[in-house]
Amino acid sequence: MWNGLDAIAWGELRHNYGPASDVPELLRRCRADTADDAVTAFNELDNNLYHQGGWVCSAATAALPFLVDLVTTPGHSLRSHVLHLIDALADEARTVHDDWVDPGWPTAWRSAIDGLRPLANDEDAEIRRLVTRLMTYLVGDERASALLERWHSETEPGTRLDIVVALGSAMNTVEGPASRESIMTLLSNLSTGDDPQFRFAALRARVEAGGVAEPSDTEIPVGAIRAPDANRWAHATTGGDHLGLATTAAKLFDDGAAQIAVVTGLAADGATVEVRRAAAHVAAIATMHRRSVTTSLLPTLGRLLADPDAECRARALHMLACIGAEAVDHADEVTALFTDEGQWRRTSNADIALWAATRFEDRRSLPSLTELITTGRPGFTHSNMFWGDRTVSSAIPGLTDVLAPLGEWADELLPAIRARLGELGAADEAEIRALAGVLAEWGDRAAPAVGELAALLPVTTEPILAALGAIGPAASGVTLPPVTDVEGDRLRHHLAITHYRISGDPTIALDVLGSAVDAGDRFAAVEWLGELGQPAGGHVPALSRLLDAGDEWGRARAAASLWSITGDATRAVPVLASTLDGLRDGRVLPVMRFAVGRLARIGSAAAPAVPLVRALVEGDERLAYFGGWRVFTEDEAFRAAADRLFAAVA
Repeated sequence: MWNGLDAIAWGELRHNYGPASDVPELLRRCRADTADDAVTAFNELDNNLYHQGGWVCSAATAALPFLVDLVTTPGHSLRSHVLHLIDALADEARTVHDDWVDPGWPTAWRSAIDGLRPLANDEDAEIRRLVTRLMTYLVGDERASALLERWHSETEPGTRLDIVVALGSAMNTVEGPASRESIMTLLSNLSTGDDPQFRFAALRARVEAGGVAEPSDTEIPVGAIRAPDANRWAHATTGGDHLGLATTAAKLFDDGAAQIAVVTGLAADGATVEVRRAAAHVAAIATMHRRSVTTSLLPTLGRLLADPDAECRARALHMLACIGAEAVDHADEVTALFTDEGQWRRTSNADIALWAATRFEDRRSLPSLTELITTGRPGFTHSNMFWGDRTVSSAIPGLTDVLAPLGEWADELLPAIRARLGELGAADEAEIRALAGVLAEWGDRAAPAVGELAALLPVTTEPILAALGAIGPAASGVTLPPVTDVEGDRLRHHLAITHYRISGDPTIALDVLGSAVDAGDRFAAVEWLGELGQPAGGHVPALSRLLDAGDEWGRARAAASLWSITGDATRAVPVLASTLDGLRDGRVLPVMRFAVGRLARIGSAAAPAVPLVRALVEGDERLAYFGGWRVFTEDEAFRAAADRLFAAVA
């Protein structure tokens, strides 16, 4: 086989970084299996052929037979690494659109899986486990037969659990009654057996096959995770540690009461530290999705605040902070942990407790906040972080997000912020941005800090402009740089609106923002032009054209500004309401909260949008786009905007 390596026109094939002419040499270096060089070559090959996925390149198809040969070479050090790469490519081929899969891949894959099947009897348990996973990519009776055969021959506990779970999804494509009956009999026997891990695997298989995990089934995952042999899943590709099992358990049940039962079952007396962490993990997953479970889970989270394990305390603190005001009854226990020296990953328990206290609006947090601001010590990052999904994370908000909601405490916190700003210079741009972001949220309450902000304009202009503009006329004494002296449209636009916000004179803003909108700008200039009101009437035709812009943000901003300028809701309301259509499918995007807020300003004319928004906020799902702790703050902000809409229409 290897003699034909150079007969392939590799230069005409493609991988993630262009022509694949480097692949043959990388394959040879992998085959040579020379200590560190083979690993280096494989890492480069893996990056070229797969990287982060998204497609199956033509070079992967051509390389596949050689990868299979490496795996089937006894004693080769890269066998498991290569199998992981083959698995990643095969998984990608079945999940991405056909247009993104090289046309020759299916044939090459068929040949590859036939060549890999004998490894199901390999002496290495990891090789057998990975080959078993590859068999799950087969379909129909072939898949079922291969897995059943593996069940009867496999002895490694983790792989046997994988096989049971995979048999569930195999039921979706099996055609022969004999195979179906064999699978159903096996799963039934395991479901009623004495082995808690096989019972858990069988429940998962039932759900994979399209069944439903009933509330009465909660004792199955609870029993498995609490069992001494739960670590059998650590060697399963469908398993993991206690937290991985907890994630699986939480997702099995589409019912809040069932998830509560899982949490309380895991946290019951006698639970090991790993199981108590798992209980807190399931509580986080449940609460991130459903508002209704919160009250029932608070007692468990409260007990975990006194747990001897630092991570358990941290997880409980984090969830109470996320929940916010509804958890205020635990304020005394939380503030007692201001001196907790434990941490969760790299996050200090004391900082999580401080954040939680601010969420409770507990003024006992003021001394610690003042100390943190004054010294600039690490604690809350100076950047704003966003996550795209609802994974449980130890991350806490940045300084801006912690302090921004505390405008009522401005009198107490401003002296520390002003003093700190006075100490910062060009090397501290991130911290300046963070503190300026806080003052921008505080608006005119931050007026005493105008001098400190103005002194920092040369360091980081845009966040300082945002703060000065939010302060408003109290900052009118600040000399802003001429618009003609700054580079970049965004900065010019920000400077123009700041001129208007602090002086009340729309001349500069009309010129700069109006020209941008007339030229087709769909971003901040469109929104800010609306602030000018009637004087911006000459730009109504340009805004009207944007109502048909291709993106939702452009249309929503244009509609809101048209109403602000003309007072006519006839065209604005339908456009803003149409932005909310995705809510019917459960999609919650940032532009939707913007639209709800603008509809609230419009008032009674926005009544057509109320039924859809009301139906959404009366539901149980958290209304958020981003993940992590932002699930909770976004949900609160969306519901607050909805309440303003309802009040305005009423």
